[in-house]
Amino acid sequence: MIAGVCQGIATYLNMDATVVRLLWAMITIFSFGTGFILYIACIFIIPDQLTVKRQQKEEQQKKTVFDSTEYKVKDSNK
Repeated sequence: MIAGVCQGIATYLNMDATVVRLLWAMITIFSFGTGFILYIACIFIIPDQLTVKRQQKEEQQKKTVFDSTEYKVKDSNK
């Protein structure tokens, strides 16, 4: 486990990380090292867990349609 790529893929696909690691190893062996190059590429392409959590938190905050602290009701009698 170098950068957690297989763990991240396993979490995304709801699979066991060991299965993903074994599949990745087989792909690397049978494709004459192409899996290693893909692993290095995935280190830079797949976002880390903290980045994803921060983006999800920001999206949840954007979904708020009405925040009562931002609006004041005018009295029509004045």
